[in-house]
Amino acid sequence: MKIFKDKNNAIKLINGFLYSELNEFKNGYYGDHNFKIQDLRSLSIAWVSYYFKDYIFEEIISSLQNFIDDVKKEKDFDTNGWFKIPALQSSAYIFTSNNSHINSLFSNISCHQSIHRLFIIESLSILCPLLPNYITLSYGSELRNSTIENFKHMHFYREENLIFLLSCEGSTEEKIIFFNELINKYGCQKDNLLNTFINNSFYRNSFFLDSFSKSKSYFLFKLLTSPILYEQDQIPLFPDFPENYFDILIEKENNHPLNTSYFDFGYLK
Repeated sequence: MKIFKDKNNAIKLINGFLYSELNEFKNGYYGDHNFKIQDLRSLSIAWVSYYFKDYIFEEIISSLQNFIDDVKKEKDFDTNGWFKIPALQSSAYIFTSNNSHINSLFSNISCHQSIHRLFIIESLSILCPLLPNYITLSYGSELRNSTIENFKHMHFYREENLIFLLSCEGSTEEKIIFFNELINKYGCQKDNLLNTFINNSFYRNSFFLDSFSKSKSYFLFKLLTSPILYEQDQIPLFPDFPENYFDILIEKENNHPLNTSYFDFGYLK
């Protein structure tokens, strides 16, 4: 990890985690791709990228983007690669706000393989507060169209898809209009799930909170069990963040619209 020489302790620790995990992901991608660990690893990379964006080195960001660009050029990406890197694409969007990293995720959120839909929704979830209205709720957007498609075919995880979309940026009026569109086409007798959104002022679903918790646990456990990420004799370990950075992180986490098990959709009634 020569690129971290002369870097500050806490920042080195965080970037060391990303550096190590990205390399492990690359090795797994081209080797025996263990989906359970690879998906969790990449979700944790995205989680760390979101909360520590301003402290991530350009070397790490470039390595991440170069890897994504390289695998997307491979001949078998459209058949054997697209469903492996959604969380890394979300991580790249955090650093660049470049829609090209996530446009395919919006279209693939209604793919016919439920396990891939699940992972794409998980991968996009960390981006919820960052996504502008014009790529979420606006007419003709890929995410809007894919959400409609999931309800048309009554796909598994359409519930989480809708919670995600309704939690993204956008006016209450826009969300009501979109929800009523779904109700008119697929509600009542066709899909009772939509009625549950109306009949519960606070809608309960712990999918996103559970996903974030898994990512945090992976990050924490890796830090505690990977001493190579830091140097034991450098005390204190975290002198480099602002004094109130703990409060900043807690507030950022609390303000994330999906960091909850209860969603206020009372306005849909």
